[in-house]
Amino acid sequence: NSKRFFTNYKDVPRQLQIAQQMGTANILFEVKNNSGKILPEGFVDEVLKIYLTDIEQLFVRYFTSYDTNITYHYYAKLSIRQVDVSPESVKEIYYSESKEVQDGYDYVLDSNGNVMKDSLGNDIKVPHMETITCNVREIQMHKQAIVSGTLDIFDWSSMLLKSDPISAETFFDYVYAFADGDESVLKPETRKKLNNPPQGFPDDLMMVFDAATIVKNISKDVITRNSYLFR
Repeated sequence: NSKRFFTNYKDVPRQLQIAQQMGTANILFEVKNNSGKILPEGFVDEVLKIYLTDIEQLFVRYFTSYDTNITYHYYAKLSIRQVDVSPESVKEIYYSESKEVQDGYDYVLDSNGNVMKDSLGNDIKVPHMETITCNVREIQMHKQAIVSGTLDIFDWSSMLLKSDPISAETFFDYVYAFADGDESVLKPETRKKLNNPPQGFPDDLMMVFDAATIVKNISKDVITRNSYLFR
């Protein structure tokens, strides 16, 4: 306990508090859109909900909003450089599924074309199998969005200390299908596709916004990994 070394000094707790404040590194986390694209409303606010307080250390504090009353010693700047959404892809495939089912019996004939008998005198017959087929038209929809950039860490003099890539992708994959024939022969996974109703693609901005949470979590991991710089 450091207090025992200062038992004769006045106001030890207050002096320790001042010393800790003077020795604490303040880090400001900022988000800059350098992609040339418009980010969806609320994207930056979502990324700034990064909850860095749970990785704070004794002499390290994080902030996500600028305060003129605080002296910042380091800057963690997330620079978004790419925001892209792929074209909407629709692919139709056609295939069929089938299985054999019993449809009555066939009599077994001898070489003369007569029905053969068993030892009890009964006609010998075998199951008559028939192949039932169901044709399927399947529609596959695909779309993806990517948000990428770098998380750059600077010191108070704007010297770059570290730069790490950040990349987040979101995907929309949807499948629905139509059947022509006896659906009972279809595989369970195929029948599930028949229950999916047709639908449209999500909006571009919606897909980009969905990447915000991924960007936030990756940023937190990068800052945590580089926290040794803030000493």
